[in-house]
Amino acid sequence: KLLDQPDEPIFRVNVFDCVQGDMVCVHVDLSHVVADGSTYYSVFNMLSDSADVVALNAERKMDLAATGAAFQDKVGKREAKMSFSMGHMCNMMCAMVCGPKRKPRAYTLNMDKISEAKSKVDTGKVEYVSTNDIITSELGRVFRPRLLEMALDLRPHVDGLEKTDAGMY
Repeated sequence: KLLDQPDEPIFRVNVFDCVQGDMVCVHVDLSHVVADGSTYYSVFNMLSDSADVVALNAERKMDLAATGAAFQDKVGKREAKMSFSMGHMCNMMCAMVCGPKRKPRAYTLNMDKISEAKSKVDTGKVEYVSTNDIITSELGRVFRPRLLEMALDLRPHVDGLEKTDAGMY
């Protein structure tokens, strides 16, 4: 059982007919408790008739995850432990339980402005800046939060992690 949802499956695929034509819609639901976005899209993309189906490795590599030594060596011990510290956890829990109810928002991105920002990057300092890097940086600049975190797929950055490693990396 996961949390307070004992009847909810960890993984579910729903296939249903679309209103028009001979197409079907596919809805994939994979719990964030067991998988990150990379694992989700690996599974989701394999449902396409044009994709190769490959086995994913479900064995957890604890020493390579966000709490492991390899990650700590990459980003620093203090920085790696911050998200799991008591202070950070208490702050997050208080914000969720006692803070105002959050409303979802959706924005349209100006891809020309993103391209312009990417063109100004000093390639002597960094070799690549993603669209996500630009958006996260701009959100930090505009909202000036006390703490700004960005999810990161560790697979390309930590030796020993492969694209086929399923889980939260």
